Amino acid sequence: SDMNNTNSIITPFKKILPATLYLLAAAVIFLNIILIFDNVLWGDEAFSANMVRNSPYGMMQIIHFWDSHPPFYYFWLKICCELFGHHSYIYHLASLIPYIAGTLLALICFPKRFGHIPTAIFILFTGLSAECLIYNVEVRMYATATFFILCSFYASYLIIAYNRTFTWIAMVLCGLCSAYSHLYAFMIMGLIIFFTSCAVLLKHGLHTWRRGLLAHVCYILGYGPWFYHLYQTMGRMTSNWWMTAPATLRETVNMIFGGEATRKLLMPVLAIMIIAIILIECRHFKRLSTDMLFMLTGCATIACTFIVAYAVSYIYKPLLARRYVYPLTAVIAMLLVVTSSYLINHLKELKGIYLALAGVLLIIGAKNFLTFYTETMYQETRTQEVLTLIGDAPEYLISNGVQHLSWSVLGYYYPDAEIIETHHGAMTAPDFWYFKTTPMTAEEIASMTDRGYKYDEYLDMQFVKYPCAIYHFYQ
Repeated sequence: SDMNNTNSIITPFKKILPATLYLLAAAVIFLNIILIFDNVLWGDEAFSANMVRNSPYGMMQIIHFWDSHPPFYYFWLKICCELFGHHSYIYHLASLIPYIAGTLLALICFPKRFGHIPTAIFILFTGLSAECLIYNVEVRMYATATFFILCSFYASYLIIAYNRTFTWIAMVLCGLCSAYSHLYAFMIMGLIIFFTSCAVLLKHGLHTWRRGLLAHVCYILGYGPWFYHLYQTMGRMTSNWWMTAPATLRETVNMIFGGEATRKLLMPVLAIMIIAIILIECRHFKRLSTDMLFMLTGCATIACTFIVAYAVSYIYKPLLARRYVYPLTAVIAMLLVVTSSYLINHLKELKGIYLALAGVLLIIGAKNFLTFYTETMYQETRTQEVLTLIGDAPEYLISNGVQHLSWSVLGYYYPDAEIIETHHGAMTAPDFWYFKTTPMTAEEIASMTDRGYKYDEYLDMQFVKYPCAIYHFYQ
């Protein structure tokens, strides 16, 4: 009779879990959708939006002369705009779609293979950690690159498990899409392919070396056209490189774990899980399991990405910004899924602990969302103030040292205006708007009024995320 009682408890539990998982995914996706409806594009985002106003040929010229990133993302953004129009929410949507696709991949494939609770942890991490909330909607290539790395890394799991041709092809193709989105993704994918090949040798025997070699060759050949371009632009790109020092290790580790709060929770948890799995596997050392080999593949990929990135930064040029390692969040997410799934299978009693972990992730995620949403709404309000102030058709917009304004931001909001980076004294136009990082001194203003200018002064303004003082000079 005890058995019957237990069954009557377990049966509804089995039904509730899948339903809860779908509700959770829908809620998290909904929260991310809310974030696309602002009209606030900072420097790099404005660059993306300005880029897709050009013809495909014009875009390739801009990429060739002005940008170091490969073109896949820009053309994806262009397709979204051609289909749905040039609106800020469509620019955001182009990044949201790959994020949603990743969540759907998890919902379709993970519950059967890894279980519902590990899948829930994946959904909470990729949908509500602080960094993911930013990049799921940012008008840049990071969400796109990350989605394809997720697909490739899941293919890597299936390759280690079954070594089927189809999954090898999928890994290389998704890897190329990712590599054509961002240079760091090219390196990360190269490492995934290399370590997956090593894992397959260990699991399926030495005769599998041909497949591994072929995957490498196809990947390198597929990236061939871009190598040539990179070689051409490398000298010019590094001679005016904008960074003076690479991101710190603390910043980059926080980034791959989705931000400070999630890193404090998940980094120790993941470390303990990895150690536990290694101990369990060493006890039964007949043959390493797929999960163990996959886990080692992920750890080696992350470690080597960091080693190469920091080596290049200290020996050659500081080519490491925090956001460049963002695609590794896909690797961390998959490691969390596979390690938690492995341990739940070995010790059913752990289910409760993992449910609690998911609960804590949900609480942290809700806080992350509120913080980010509040900040976004504040920027939206402040930007709208400036746009209302300046009106529809200013002729001249002048920036004096306000970051990114003359490079991309003003051009995005005012595509028809004449935009110049200069000093107020250089202007002779009868009517212009002037953006400055600090208020003008009395002498500077006097130098303008002496030349017959009247002016309106607006202090403590914020345009997008740039604080500034704004002046309207007119005669």
